[in-house]
Amino acid sequence: MSPRIKALVFAVMLGVFIGMPPWLGESPKEGARAASLPRVALTFDDGYNFDTRILDYLGGKGIRATCFLIGSWMERNPTLVRRLAESGWEVCNHTYHHAPLTKIPDEQIRWELMACQEVIRRITGQDLPLMRPPGGFIDDRVRGVVSSMGFIPVMWSMDSMDARSPAPPVKDRVSQMVNQSRDGSIILFHLGGKETLELVSGVVEGLKRRGFVFVTVGELLGIKDVIRGGEISPGTDSLAKIWYFAEGTVRKGFECWLSLLNPTQEQASVTLEFITSRGRVERTVRVAPCSRSTLNTASDLGLEDDFSCVVSSDVPLAAERSLYFRRNGGMNGVTVGQGIRDPSTRWIFPLGTLQCRVEDYLILFNPGMQEARARLQFYGADGQEDDYHLLLVAKERKTLDIRSISAKGSCTVMLSSDVPLAAERSCYFLEDNGVGGAFLVPGFKEKMEEWYFPEGTLRYGAKNHLHVFNPNSVANLLEVTFISGDEKKSCIMSIRPWAVTTVNVSEHLSGDRDFSIRLRGLLPLVASRTAFFNNGVALGGAADPGASSRNSHLYFAEGCTAGGYCQWLILFNSLERPSQAEVTYFLTGRVERRKYRLEPLSRITVNVGEEVGADFQVSVEVNGEAGVCAERALYFSRTAF
Repeated sequence: MSPRIKALVFAVMLGVFIGMPPWLGESPKEGARAASLPRVALTFDDGYNFDTRILDYLGGKGIRATCFLIGSWMERNPTLVRRLAESGWEVCNHTYHHAPLTKIPDEQIRWELMACQEVIRRITGQDLPLMRPPGGFIDDRVRGVVSSMGFIPVMWSMDSMDARSPAPPVKDRVSQMVNQSRDGSIILFHLGGKETLELVSGVVEGLKRRGFVFVTVGELLGIKDVIRGGEISPGTDSLAKIWYFAEGTVRKGFECWLSLLNPTQEQASVTLEFITSRGRVERTVRVAPCSRSTLNTASDLGLEDDFSCVVSSDVPLAAERSLYFRRNGGMNGVTVGQGIRDPSTRWIFPLGTLQCRVEDYLILFNPGMQEARARLQFYGADGQEDDYHLLLVAKERKTLDIRSISAKGSCTVMLSSDVPLAAERSCYFLEDNGVGGAFLVPGFKEKMEEWYFPEGTLRYGAKNHLHVFNPNSVANLLEVTFISGDEKKSCIMSIRPWAVTTVNVSEHLSGDRDFSIRLRGLLPLVASRTAFFNNGVALGGAADPGASSRNSHLYFAEGCTAGGYCQWLILFNSLERPSQAEVTYFLTGRVERRKYRLEPLSRITVNVGEEVGADFQVSVEVNGEAGVCAERALYFSRTAF
């Protein structure tokens, strides 16, 4: 099942779950669950006046529960929160301030959930997509905001009334909850409620006699974790009959997909050649005219290993690879990488200082029939620092740990070889606040005097850094222009020969704003941009190789507007006069076209889901005059694999 379909199922499940009546379902049909025991989930809210005897009692019975905790309380009580997590409890979102969501605006709802989720991740490492609205106050507006952030609102079947006064006797309440429980019931308690321990112990003993088993809400819904992330990409400027991907894997913790866009009027016959450590695997697929095919390299193509891939087609295509990952320590997310049209004897990977934990790899693939002699040169702020040589036999794939062969760590890498290679760089990162992700990008084959980065934002505390490498034997002058609405702000700096510099965008722009970047060098240079973000749905980072304004066509093979996915198209006009762009959206069974007017030296941001509708796989072609460039931003929240 593709991640888009999984996301759709996730959204359908969300709608069904929210729409359930207060008792969350009636008795199952006779025989419907004859082979399994009825399940019930115990849930606990808030955190105030935490009665640790509840945790001791349930722990002694081997029962794990789900708690919905207030973010501000968790920050004051991290030891208790860790104890819950270490006991196997699910720690979920109850907003940061216990805010009544129906009485506050959308932006405040987002902040309440984001702030609380960040506390949960930082203290426990958990990142479940479950939240409970304080007091149970929720309406259609709140549901829309919550679901757009990838959360499932969790209500309850029965209320223990341990937060009410007055309340019926404990014995009567226990009897009612025990007798009315059905498979899938969720019972509400409070960690600091009145007579809660007596209520919990009575319910547990009574339901055990009825043959119930106790599960967490995540187990009840089949949700153990989520993956959140995002990617920014400039797309590819032309179609090709052959594409190369150096990186690919279906190891545990990874899902790898190939998206093939055929924008022509002819059916494409495509051969996929995979080079693995176990040998060569070949598959053939067909892609209909004006459509796209998305292939899971494990379930659809039967791969079980790391691999490099060669895509060969009888008609020109655009090809991209999506790699979803779950790594140790919270390094979760997705990278969407363009294919490489032509292997090269020279590649440059510009990267500067990253103030976080980084695992940094270079993936090299020799697609030819000759042995390749390659050289790696590493450059930092002071110029060249390390040198490394290696051999690749014909049809060989190698993964190099950059930090083990370069004392510098995060740096710019220049690769040269006597035969053409396909090369990509993969950086997995983890910040101090627990936000993790990865970059996976091909290198640059050429240097240019002018680069553009249409997408950029400082919203939600996003961090952006520009990495500029001067591949010249003399110093280079660099002009960086930040464009935000009608405001244009430029700075001039000098870069030493064969050196890399990192520009922190926040030192030049402030406030919650979107922006674009124009970069000009006196001499040709190479640039990339790293972005770290956390807006509830988007959680992670992306490495953007930058865009050129010289191309009139751009293609984006990957794209999705299903539940949990948010896709944006950013169009930037680098000209000093108005221009326009025609965008073609390739959807399942149809093609739609839109025209957009672009003011001089400005950007527009298109919400693709609003343009074409929800629940679609969508590929994009941008057709504009030279001077127009574009990027795709794809953010997601999906159930883990």
